[in-house]
Order: sequence, then structure tokens, then C-alpha cells
Amino acid sequence: VVTFNPVPQNYKHLKILMLARSTETGTVETSCVMTLNNDTTAGNYVWQYIAALATVVVAAEDLADPSMLVGAVAAADAPAGSPSTLEIWISHYTSTVFHKPMFVSHARRTSAISAGMLIIELYGSYIATPAATTRIDITLAAGNFVAGSIISLYGYP
Repeated sequence: VVTFNPVPQNYKHLKILMLARSTETGTVETSCVMTLNNDTTAGNYVWQYIAALATVVVAAEDLADPSMLVGAVAAADAPAGSPSTLEIWISHYTSTVFHKPMFVSHARRTSAISAGMLIIELYGSYIATPAATTRIDITLAAGNFVAGSIISLYGYP
């Protein structure tokens, strides 16, 4: 788990940049989720994603999740030296008027260089609470972040 607590309250927008791999074995990826303000209430997170792998495009949604799926992190069986990259935007995170919209772009390599080796995903999400964001937790479904993974939080005016 990577936790940003407290989140500085002197910006309008937040961006989280991740360059990461997981220690999970037996797979090329592990799911990565995010919660705000330590809120794991089922139904508070709604998300939709679209993914492209070679010429295949898929989409999915979840209307009652206890966390926001932000992508998948390359795991131990992914090609060596190939991390996932994720960019997460949280708009107007200090506002107490609206629910918090989030947007994620994500890419990772799934195999050796060949057709279908790169997957690109876009996620949109809302948390159903107008509370100002004061804490962010990023968690892997299995394993830990490997040494050298970088997860950075940036504030924007």
C-alpha cells in the first residue's frame, strides 16, 4: 500500500504518476486500486474503462465498488524491465460541492515484442461523496511494489 496522508489542501487538482511493477508471481499483471479518505464503502465508487490490445477493444463498468480500479501493474511474469505506467487525475479535490471525478490513462507491456504486446487503458470514475480529499491509498491486489517503483503525487493550481 502506498499512502499519501495528509494530502496538501493548497491546490485545485492532483495528478499521480506511477511507474511500477508487482512482486506477484504466476501472472503478467495484478490489479491496482485506489481509495480516497480511507473510504471503502461498497457502492461509493463508480468506474468505467476501455482497453485496447492489438485490434481488440473491450470495455467494462462497475457501479457499486468499494474502491476505484486504476489499472493493472506489471507482475513478475511480465517481460523483464517492463513496468506499467499510470497517470491519475483528481479534479477539484478540495471542493466540498461535487463528487470527485477521476481520470486514469494506463499502459503496460504484456509479452515479447509482437502483435498484442502492449495494452492501453482509459478509466473514468467518481466517488459518491463531496468530501475534500485528504488521504489517498493505492493498493495492489497481490504482491508488493518492487524496488524501483515510483509513485509520485503532484498538485496543480
